[in-house]
Amino acid sequence: PMREQTSFSEFGTIESPLPLATDVLKVLMKTEAARSPLVYAKDLLSNPAKLFRGAEVHLDGSSEIDLVVIGITPMSGADNGWFWIVRSTPGNPKVLLWVGGNSINVGEGRTNGYRNISSYWSSPNETCTRIYHFDGMKYKLGKEPK
Repeated sequence: PMREQTSFSEFGTIESPLPLATDVLKVLMKTEAARSPLVYAKDLLSNPAKLFRGAEVHLDGSSEIDLVVIGITPMSGADNGWFWIVRSTPGNPKVLLWVGGNSINVGEGRTNGYRNISSYWSSPNETCTRIYHFDGMKYKLGKEPK
């Protein structure tokens, strides 16, 4: 089996990019993170596919396709990228996590059967690592490493 990409950054390469299905774009556009930039960029509503890049991942080891979605400006912060983790069940996609950071990693460790997600953000003065665990419904912030 082909090894899937597990590390993603705002401006990094997606090894095997996927076009996002219309139902996935709709669920992304309903998130609070996606709604706020559109107040200033309403012209982008006509083609939301231009706002996101996606890659296939497998969070629970099944044959179902999950997605890491990376926002394209204006779907990003001033000093970080925006990332969505989407359970991409056809006809019923669900956002399991939204997180900002410089990069994210889909880890090997698991909680409730789903792979843990780590986010990283740094500035000249600090570095922040956060690890998210699946609670059975969505990802929640676990204990932050010191």
